[in-house]
Order: sequence, then C-alpha cells, then structure tokens
Amino acid sequence: MLTSGTLDPFLAELPLRNIDAILKLLTIRFHLRNKAEQLHITRVNRERERAATAEQPRAESLAEAISTLARNGVPLARVLETLAALDIQPTLTAHPTESRRRSVIAKQDRIAELLVTRNSDDLTSGQNAVLESEVRQTLSLLIVTDEIRARRLDVIDEVRNGIHYLGGSIWNAVPGLYRDLATAIETHYGERVDLPVVLRYRSWIGGDRDGNPFVTAERSARALAEMRQVAFDRHRQMLERLHQELSLSDRRGAVDTALTQSIERDEAEWPLDPKAARHLRHEPFRVKLSHMQMRLGTPDYSAARYTRDLMTIQAALRHAGLVETAERGRIADALVAARTFGFHLGALDIRQHSRVHEAAVSEMFALAGVAGNYADLDEAARRTLLAGELTTARPLLAPGQKVAAPTRELLDSLGVFADAVACDPASVGRSGFPSIDASMSRTS
Repeated sequence: MLTSGTLDPFLAELPLRNIDAILKLLTIRFHLRNKAEQLHITRVNRERERAATAEQPRAESLAEAISTLARNGVPLARVLETLAALDIQPTLTAHPTESRRRSVIAKQDRIAELLVTRNSDDLTSGQNAVLESEVRQTLSLLIVTDEIRARRLDVIDEVRNGIHYLGGSIWNAVPGLYRDLATAIETHYGERVDLPVVLRYRSWIGGDRDGNPFVTAERSARALAEMRQVAFDRHRQMLERLHQELSLSDRRGAVDTALTQSIERDEAEWPLDPKAARHLRHEPFRVKLSHMQMRLGTPDYSAARYTRDLMTIQAALRHAGLVETAERGRIADALVAARTFGFHLGALDIRQHSRVHEAAVSEMFALAGVAGNYADLDEAARRTLLAGELTTARPLLAPGQKVAAPTRELLDSLGVFADAVACDPASVGRSGFPSIDASMSRTS
C-alpha cells in the first residue's frame, strides 16, 4: 500500500504516459461519481414525491409553495396576479473553465441513462446483460476519447455549448415546470387556470463583447441564426408529434368554427399540396398542423402567429370535448415552449465597454463637424449634445465614409442587432422587452 511518504518516488518512476492514463481514469471516476450523486438526489426526490400527499406535498416543491399560500388564505386572484408580475430570466454565460467536450458529456450522460434504466425497470437477465454491455462499451469509448479539445474554444463553439443545454435539457424541463404549477393550483384551489409566462431565457454568449475581441458582428449574427435554427428544429419536432397524435375526424365530432376559419385563411395565403389536402380532408387538426409545419421558418410566419395557431388548436380540442388533452397534453407543452422560447430560443444580450462607444461617438462627431472634443466634455454637456443630435434627421456618416476599425465593428454589430430586432423583437436582450403574448396585436 502506498503512503504519502512513498507516493512521490512511486510517481517519479512512472513514465509520463502512465501518469497521464492514471489522471484520465481519476478524472472519469470523479465525473461518474458526480453523475451517481445526481442520480441519488433524483432518486431521493422521487421517493419523497411518492410519499407526498395533497395535504403534505414534497418539501421545497411548487406544490408545497402553493399549498402554503392556500392554507394561509391567499386568494387565487392574488396568486395569479403575483405570477403575472414575475419575470424570471436566467442568463447563460460562457465558461472557459468547462473544458469537457460535448462528446465526453454525451457519453457520461448515456451511462447515467443506462443506470436509471437498470435501477427502475424490471429487466430480464438478457436485457440486463445487454444493458451492462452497453455501459462497458460506453465506458471503454470514454477512456479512449480525449478530454480536452485539440484547439481553444471559438465563440461559436461556446454558443453551441449554450444551445446544447438551452435547446436540450432546459427546453425539455420547462413544460413540466408549468404542468406542476398548474396541477398544484388545481389541487389546492380547485380551478384549472391558464398560467402567465413567468420564465424566459437570455444568453451573453456571442453578444458579450466587453473585453473579448473575438465577439464580432459576424459571430453575433451566427449566434442569433444558430439559436433561431435550433428553436425551429425543436418546434418542428413538437408539431410532428402533434400531427401524429391529433388524428381527430370531422366525421366523429364537431369542429370548432374558429379552427375551420383559420384553415381557410391558411389555404388562401399558402395552399397545401392538393394530394396532401385530399388525404387529410376529414382531419382538420392535421390540416392545420400541416399548414404550420409548411410555414414554420418562413419570413411571414411570426412567433406570435405560431402561438395564436397553437391556441386555436387548443381551443378546438376543448370544443371537441377533449379537455384533458387540451390542458395536459402535448398541445399545452407546445404552447409553453412557444411562449418561453419563441423563435429565438433565448434573448442575446449585448454588452460592450463604454470606452468603445465613447471612441466611436467621438470619431463620428468629429467627422461630421458636430464636435471635435466629445471625449473631453462632462456628462451634462454630453447629454445635451447627444439629445440635440438625436432630434436631427441627417446621418452622422455619409455613405461609404471610412472610419477606424473599432468604430466600423461597433456599427456593424449594431446593424446586426437592429436586423434581429426587426425580425423578432424578443431575440435581443434588453430590459423590459414585451412578451410574445403582449405583442400579438401588432405582429403578424
């Protein structure tokens, strides 16, 4: 057995190759122990959930919070008013200390999934053998996979890491959170309610250029585009599942007039292929969903309209008597995703050091002959000068005017964000941006 006194000589005699292998195994062991601890916490919470009752909900759960409010006589109207006032916006940031590659994280997650299956399912001996074999295979692949990337993370790599979670585990978890909250309210107040949007996400990754010269206009544009594409991909997946599920026939029940009228508007704007339309002629929900699938990602189909279309389907399900499907099924999850993530996934926050703005404004004022000493002015004088300039219609720079590279980069970046706001106001982070629901009346 090695002791602290003999460890150093022991390591000194080992080749670097062996030391590297030992460190890798220790690192894998550390991460897998962390996974095991996470699974244990999940298992404990599940056991507590099974033991919970309506009178004694699981500790630290949404159900316990709502139960406490109800027991203390807080009226439902006050609860809903408080929820409507909430605006929770977790922000994703880049973490250069997180050196694990996505391929390594995926393998660790897969081992965790296999352990969950092993612990929760009644497996036959053959199934158990297959499962244990896959664990060994995944662990073997993990051992021969490099932990560290061959090159330093680029800004777009960091963006994709953020998207991995935002469009993955976070997207999957959010509908469950709303479902738990709605169920708790129904349990303790006796009413099923439509919840307001209380949660949205933001990201600094690809927008925070404060001190980072690698966050450029081009990379911000790519970050916005990649987040938008992942949002479309996830919405398409949800629409496809709804298309498979909602096979309701107009020969089996009444169809809401609002759904019929909505389909007529869709047909007038963007008709389905005649063969597809004939195939679905008695399935109005699938007709509507086909229109939505076809238009998703096109410039004239906004997140607000997409949300309204989902609401039309939900109302039509209620009209058809399928209340539980409308309020607890996939359509409810799709609506939560639409309201939370929109078509932008998360708002990209803009951050830049004030000295960059100061230098750019100084240069533009000097070129335009407005002021040659902007940087030397005090705050009051700057405010007066800026306020006066904002009331004029003329541009500060003539078309094609050459400026210093930092000023050009700043102007290009602002152009990227202006285009993003014009396309989707919620895609760029700013204080107090309107929700999709709030902007429905003015967005087509």
